[in-house]
Amino acid sequence: MLHKVKFIVTLFFAFLFAAFPILADAAVETNISNLADTIINGAMGGTDIATVSESISLLRESGSSAADWYTIALNQRSEQRFDTAAHDADGGNAVSRQRTALAMISAGVSPDAPELSSIAESTYDKGGIMSLIFALHLINNNCGDEALGKNIIGKLLDLRLEDGGWAVTGKFSDVDVTAMAIQALAPHRGAPAVSAAIESAVELLIEKQLGNGGFASFGAESAESAAQVIIALASIDIDCREDARFTATGGNVFDALMRFMLKDGTFSHVQGGESNANATAQAFCAVVALEKFENGSGALFFLAKKDTAEPDDVSGIASTTETSGLASGVASVAPDYNGTNIKWIIIGLILLAFVATLLSMAAKKRLTLKNILLISALTLTLCGITALLNIRTPEEYYSNESIAADGSATLTIRCDTIAGRDGVPSDGCVLGSVSVEFAEGESVYDILVRAARENSLHLEHSGPDGMEYIVAIGNLYEQQYGALSGWVYYVNGLSPSVGCGEYIPQDGDVIEFHYTLDLGNDINISRE
Repeated sequence: MLHKVKFIVTLFFAFLFAAFPILADAAVETNISNLADTIINGAMGGTDIATVSESISLLRESGSSAADWYTIALNQRSEQRFDTAAHDADGGNAVSRQRTALAMISAGVSPDAPELSSIAESTYDKGGIMSLIFALHLINNNCGDEALGKNIIGKLLDLRLEDGGWAVTGKFSDVDVTAMAIQALAPHRGAPAVSAAIESAVELLIEKQLGNGGFASFGAESAESAAQVIIALASIDIDCREDARFTATGGNVFDALMRFMLKDGTFSHVQGGESNANATAQAFCAVVALEKFENGSGALFFLAKKDTAEPDDVSGIASTTETSGLASGVASVAPDYNGTNIKWIIIGLILLAFVATLLSMAAKKRLTLKNILLISALTLTLCGITALLNIRTPEEYYSNESIAADGSATLTIRCDTIAGRDGVPSDGCVLGSVSVEFAEGESVYDILVRAARENSLHLEHSGPDGMEYIVAIGNLYEQQYGALSGWVYYVNGLSPSVGCGEYIPQDGDVIEFHYTLDLGNDINISRE
């Protein structure tokens, strides 16, 4: 009798854990050096130079930017040199070429080598703010003219937004870009203008930190955002684990990064997601940045082992309409069935299982009051949870919903950057211009969801309410065409630089979602 009770109780709690997942990972390794080894072992399948080098080569052959991140970090913590083979620093976009050049310098290639010496000068103005940042990293490592470095510093200071940070586009700062700008400017903070800009950017990061200690970019918390902030703080001698300014109610930013760590030692892009190469590589960089901070060997991007000259002042530097085939087909469901019908069917099956269990136990003469109470409790729990589920048929989900409209906006979704590739429509149209009504207080994300439902368009997102991040539209996913690819949106020709779940539209707004291969730099859109 007792074993039967234990079995039923076990089933009951197993159901609760299935319905409400709770991840209980192993305790986070607190020794930074050991943690770095754990990450490499998980990502590369070993820590010896042959295994690691082979894994990096495979990443590089696949076109993953993770190869450069790993190379830069690995060569900061070992006398051995990883990824020393010659690479093509002339391939890819400006930022890719700059990052590969930094990786080559970390691997021992001289900054004066012919294939590297002109990279900064030829690329600094070819990829927006990101190419300025990485060009400055090159010059900080003796790869480029110091006069050009002063010019880039001036441009970066001019590009600061009103809130004190930086962004690729738009009027509001982005956490990742702000953190990366701090990293590049850090060696020059002896200059008053640079120091003031960094202090202002740090204050912005403090304001942007989430309650759980993490950081979000474009509305979604990610491992990469936390990693870039850790690298930035370490570069200006701030220990993110000890500084009270970066400790929120839910922990500090290092705690937040560790929540993305999976049991195999790799990291996911978003919490609960699968292992992601770029997230793991950038998390490894953050851990190495902390390792370097602890042993006093400088910032992560301090590669050339030279004393970087800090300018006395840089204030005088001059400024310088039809849904396409990407829409998923929605299977027809018999009109007599809806979510409520299906819910009652499930409850009916649970009750049938309840009766069958009682009959079976009665036949075996094991039907006691205690067993009846246990089975009844489990059945009621299952029925209650089913009743609370929001079950909808495809027809219900993709149907027009009735709202108290406060205004309407025009929405367009396009993928011109990959038009005609891999079955993508040759005209680049995912969803032609449609008018979408919205209620007071609804966001651009709400408008996108409504349009997707009305037009049977596949849509995936991540992040909590109000901080939604678009993962895929029309079966086109972020990073599907490279590390910098994904969805960006514009309102009236401008990029708001806040997530679409945070932006509240106005009546008559024109909203556009575009698939980018280069963080929006390749989108041809008229801006005010």
